[in-house]
Amino acid sequence: MERKFEEVLEAIYVANEEKNNSLNSVKHRCHVEITEDMLEQMQKLQLIVKNRQDVFLTQAGHDHASKIVRRKRLAETLLFNSLQAGNEQLEEVSCEFEHEIYPEIEESICILLGHPKSCPHEKPIPAGDCCTRKSTEIHQKLVPLTGMKEGTTGRIAYFKAKDDVSKGIYEDMGLKKGTLLEVGPLSPAVVVAFNNRKIAMDKEVGKNIYLIPQ
Repeated sequence: MERKFEEVLEAIYVANEEKNNSLNSVKHRCHVEITEDMLEQMQKLQLIVKNRQDVFLTQAGHDHASKIVRRKRLAETLLFNSLQAGNEQLEEVSCEFEHEIYPEIEESICILLGHPKSCPHEKPIPAGDCCTRKSTEIHQKLVPLTGMKEGTTGRIAYFKAKDDVSKGIYEDMGLKKGTLLEVGPLSPAVVVAFNNRKIAMDKEVGKNIYLIPQ
């Protein structure tokens, strides 16, 4: 789903929590400009319904929005508890987190935090499957590409890039977050296959790519 749509869904969700579904209220809470064209597209996708003054989530829209809000509020809780981050940092980092985090990592964070019911702003955190199961053990772990075994697969979670030059190396190879890699030989060079392609890279480059094993 496009990020701009996610921002609108989140704004509608929060407005609904505060019992104010007016379009003006939603626009006030949204981090992107809401246009009539966006709203029409979202209606066609059956994510929202609206009349002249108000806008509401459909069931599908609510399901999407609750996941987005859950990720953001988990991020706020993690940052507040672990780093004692201030409100400005909470907002800035959690806004990125909600769009980038993968379900496997989200669940691990929730378990690590003990399935929190509310965020630092005392707003409820929508429950996830791990909360229903009352999971206490974290199964998913991030593994550097060089720590994987040949023949296994993993989805890229993040790159440990020191600067823009380092980030450019991964972009030039066609690698990005979410890409599913099939691990090939790890010596003398690291070989991976993805999207009907196969590339080789230096071990120093490979060790800074972190995967979620599949």
